[in-house]
Amino acid sequence: MNEIKFYRVNDPYGEFSNFSSHPILVWGEGWKTVEHFYQAMKFTDDVDREAVKNAQYPGQAARIGRDRSRSLRPDWEGMKDDVMRIGVSAKFEQHKELRTLLVDTDPAVLIEHTSNDNYWADGGDGSGKNMLGKILMEVRVEWVERKKQLEEWEQLQGERKEKLFGQLIDAFNKSVDPCSCGSKRFLRVNGKAKDLGTYEYASGHEPVKEHDGYAPEIEGVCEGDYICITICCDCSKVQGAVLDDESLQKAFKGMIDDEDEA
Repeated sequence: MNEIKFYRVNDPYGEFSNFSSHPILVWGEGWKTVEHFYQAMKFTDDVDREAVKNAQYPGQAARIGRDRSRSLRPDWEGMKDDVMRIGVSAKFEQHKELRTLLVDTDPAVLIEHTSNDNYWADGGDGSGKNMLGKILMEVRVEWVERKKQLEEWEQLQGERKEKLFGQLIDAFNKSVDPCSCGSKRFLRVNGKAKDLGTYEYASGHEPVKEHDGYAPEIEGVCEGDYICITICCDCSKVQGAVLDDESLQKAFKGMIDDEDEA
């Protein structure tokens, strides 16, 4: 079984430590680290909570949190796991690079490895509960599933977009007027500007064949723009349009709305 052990912030996977310098926002309130948030939630008195919040380093926040002369919540033991889960979830929700790191560890077992803690860590010899590691793996399950759903959604949207773009191209090609010079030979250019290399000759009398055409000089075209144009092969008259991302999205939206209403 693959295991990933972490503890010190500067060691590999130290980002999983509650001491890592990743601020979080919970219930509209900002915290320097998960440790600051977790330790502050122990107290009922605002003065004690503020003392934790204002601690310069997470180690200082932890020491204040362990001070039993302060206003410890009487129900703390029953709620501490949920508080930790809230803090850890916020951390990975709000820091994309950490999400990626966490998801990429799947399906390894995550273990906070230290003899200093038998509850949140493994106790150094595996006898501890490793609750922080377990919470991290719970959060990971959620993000692995979200990633899978996003990939499936993007695939479906990509297929739908290709279909709609094909419909958009067909609609444009049907709207092209005959060239004023009388030619029936034209170069059809459809697609993203950055992807255009060889274009198609289309003719009412000749079979479609590949042709090493030329990219027309169109002012303001970016490589991410979609080009829908025809070029007369005899007089070089250009008909058509260049669709930037914004106008293309509007066209797609209109077609999607029409498709949904059908």
